[in-house]
Amino acid sequence: MSPKRIRSRLIALVWSFALLSLSRASILGGDSSSVTIPRSTHRSEDSPPWNPSSHIDEDGFLLEKYVRCPGEWEEEANIGGRHGPRSRRYKQLETVPVKIRQVPGDGNCLFHSIATCLTYAVEGDHICMKDTTDLRRQSQDLRQRAVDKLESRKKLLFLQGHEYLRAKDLVDAAASQYGLSGERYCELMRQESYWGGGPEIVALCNALRRPIHVYELHSHRKQFKLRRMACFGSPKFDRREPLHILSADSRFPDVSPGKQLDSGNHFLAVFPESHRVPRKAGVRGGDNLICRGEPHARWKFATWLAVWWSTFSWFWMKPK
Repeated sequence: MSPKRIRSRLIALVWSFALLSLSRASILGGDSSSVTIPRSTHRSEDSPPWNPSSHIDEDGFLLEKYVRCPGEWEEEANIGGRHGPRSRRYKQLETVPVKIRQVPGDGNCLFHSIATCLTYAVEGDHICMKDTTDLRRQSQDLRQRAVDKLESRKKLLFLQGHEYLRAKDLVDAAASQYGLSGERYCELMRQESYWGGGPEIVALCNALRRPIHVYELHSHRKQFKLRRMACFGSPKFDRREPLHILSADSRFPDVSPGKQLDSGNHFLAVFPESHRVPRKAGVRGGDNLICRGEPHARWKFATWLAVWWSTFSWFWMKPK
């Protein structure tokens, strides 16, 4: 695939995420002839803050684990870095199961899902969903950071691999889908409950300097797999663990494979399992916080080094 075709595909992908709002508006009965950025007016104070399901536990985790698969575009795109087709992580993609966590569907689900993943990546434990005050605060902060980045009009934003785009071009193209100016688009996007999409994912990826991988539901042998749609970011961000989010039918997991919407209308948080157990493998703020786990790798290395040094010193210093 030529660099020009890769760039065209990436830009089209960002627009497709921006247009998710249009498809969601039509699903909700919106009038496509008078399109503006959709906004949710209902904020649920119920517990749980999502549609109850027998497939979801009280903390929002889906009971079933899922597997991922690469997108058909990945081999040709050859994005390089730790997540490219030649990397060890790429080869392990289909062997490492993932857990999925639900977030409130109040128009802020993109920011909720990223905040949920970021909390775990930075702090090592999961944010509490029984009281969503902290989640909403963090989501609002991410929303403002995303718009701050988009308003840096001359700033170059990395899309994927070494591809980039000016923030002004990204905002103007997204705003044109709604018949808005770039300034008005950013003004509305700063407000709570306006639906975020591709431009905001790209902006947060650059603001956080952390890759964000986006997946979609893929029907495979009467089961769901998570197929990777995009690896937003740059090899410059590869030292940090990526955040994983799923663009899915809002009825998921209570929808049968093959009957889901063609385009997702809700974002969820995704957590690949790791062979190393985090120091805090629990839910922050929950009633039964579990903090057991293996010692941190640095402490394990320090212990090994101390044993090795004491053994070496004994052989070196013993009388001959």
